[in-house]
Amino acid sequence: MDLKMPIMGGIEATRYIRKKYKHIKILIVTMYDEARFIIHLMENGANGYLLKNAESKEIRRAIYLVHEDGYYFNDIVSKALLKKLTSLSRSIHLN
Repeated sequence: MDLKMPIMGGIEATRYIRKKYKHIKILIVTMYDEARFIIHLMENGANGYLLKNAESKEIRRAIYLVHEDGYYFNDIVSKALLKKLTSLSRSIHLN
């Protein structure tokens, strides 16, 4: 799935699929590498996130891991999630 699609965007489609078909696994393939998109999609039920310029070997690995393990986190996803967790941790300690 991509983020920008006609009729329904990737975030909306991910939410819809996750709500209606909980067993379906969703792998996002897009050109957007911004942390806010990654976080939002992972929070809304995406099982993995790849950039469109990923090597074919990484794409095969992502598909396999999402199928077998239920998720695929590459460096961009890990960094975005770590950034989010760090931010949450700081806000908890400040309150």
